[in-house]
Amino acid sequence: METVAAYIQQNLEIAPVIIVLLLTLAGANIPLSEDVINITAALMAVMHPHYAVKLLASVLIGAYLGDTVSYWVGRGAGHLMLAPKGSERRESFKKKVAVMSVFLHKRDVIALIFGRFIPFGFRNILHMTSGIIRISFVRYILLDIPAVLVTTGFLFTLVFLFGRHAADILKTAEIVFLGFLVFASIGYLVWRKTWKRCKTAE
Repeated sequence: METVAAYIQQNLEIAPVIIVLLLTLAGANIPLSEDVINITAALMAVMHPHYAVKLLASVLIGAYLGDTVSYWVGRGAGHLMLAPKGSERRESFKKKVAVMSVFLHKRDVIALIFGRFIPFGFRNILHMTSGIIRISFVRYILLDIPAVLVTTGFLFTLVFLFGRHAADILKTAEIVFLGFLVFASIGYLVWRKTWKRCKTAE
């Protein structure tokens, strides 16, 4: 990933095109960090302000195209990815899809917006799941465009205004948010199970 970031920095004139292509490829589960690319673009914008608008546009377009690729991968090949094969990785993927399906069915707006703040490959699986459960593509577009504007635009602007230190703070916040989400989900499941038992006992 460091090599990719260095290449983008060394090719300023074609950087917007490279950024769009890389972020689009990232949507196909190629191991490219959307956040690293976004931060690199923002730091380049600091050094070359006259390219700032082009760089911002490239990360927004690339992030959206990457999400769309993930959606169509899930919609077109989701049944193959969920087919039983016994591997731990496949079982882990199926469990994640099952959990995300629940969130998307109940609160797709919240899931698509706040899900983009969670690191560790959560985003791609979230968008694949949107395709797997066949959320209407029109609805998906209408939800994902503001989600990309809010999350990707926010990170770019934050780094552009405050530099790399802001990116480090945000990454820490993402991990804290993920931890909070995990514990909140566990708490909710425990509460729900306890509530059902009390209801049965009555």
